[in-house]
Amino acid sequence: MITGSVFNQIIALFLIILTGYAIRKLNAVDRQFEKGLVDFIMNIAIPALTISSMAYKFSFDTLKNCGIVIIVCIILSAVLIIIAYAVTFFLKTGDATKDVYRFMLIFANTGFVGFPIINAAYGKVGVFYTAVYNLPYNILMWTVGLIILNSRKTKMPVKSMINPGTVSVLAGFVIFILSVKIPSPIASAIKMTGDLATPLSMIYIGFNLADADTKNIFTNITAFFMCILRLIIIPLLFFMMLKPFIKDPLILNIITILSAMPAAANTAIFAGKLGSDKHTASWVVCLSTIMSIATLPFIIYIINLGS
Repeated sequence: MITGSVFNQIIALFLIILTGYAIRKLNAVDRQFEKGLVDFIMNIAIPALTISSMAYKFSFDTLKNCGIVIIVCIILSAVLIIIAYAVTFFLKTGDATKDVYRFMLIFANTGFVGFPIINAAYGKVGVFYTAVYNLPYNILMWTVGLIILNSRKTKMPVKSMINPGTVSVLAGFVIFILSVKIPSPIASAIKMTGDLATPLSMIYIGFNLADADTKNIFTNITAFFMCILRLIIIPLLFFMMLKPFIKDPLILNIITILSAMPAAANTAIFAGKLGSDKHTASWVVCLSTIMSIATLPFIIYIINLGS
């Protein structure tokens, strides 16, 4: 049962967040470890996850579907940027908090949560198209996303856009297009390193929550509304927009489910790295992840009825 697998994956992620929370509360590691953890996740684990997921057999039909997925991702991202700025324009919060809400509305957890959820629902072919969707998505996250969360408003050099995240996306696509056969030991090493991205990111979120006033997770009405928008309203809107144009139900369902993911873990990771409102970032990541335990199975049920 797809919904049962999704539920189990979300519960597992939430338990890892609680583990990170407990580690910080018990002072099991020092704060220097946190800085090193962020650098490792951003510069090593996430790029490895991206590259390993692109090792898929090339065909022209698959390439055509890839083009559809990429174009749709770019269009939907543009729509999300408009929605995010329109919704947050009238908020009576600081600029850094607005930036966090904008980022979490635009960028969902299509990687850390998306891969295991889509794998549970559609298997290897689903994982491949998730990786393709993440190609433009990750480039936007590592460029537009960094600019949005740059709360210090310091000038960002163009070379900052060339980073492990964007390089790994391009490298992964080259591997797919050229059908590069990575030697088995190297491929296994890359995959195992990439597999660290999800649990380590959840642990980092737990660290930040331990330092925050966690009662705000459930009393912040604005954060709750943003999560409803991200988890239910946006995916259902996109499903209705795309259904007349995308005839392949697999592609349609994968894109819709990815748009229903909780706030990207990078919301908290980037906010911490760039000096933005990392506490609010951790709250919305945690709250949206908790809420997605119910909303993801609901969205999958709705789109299966409508497909």
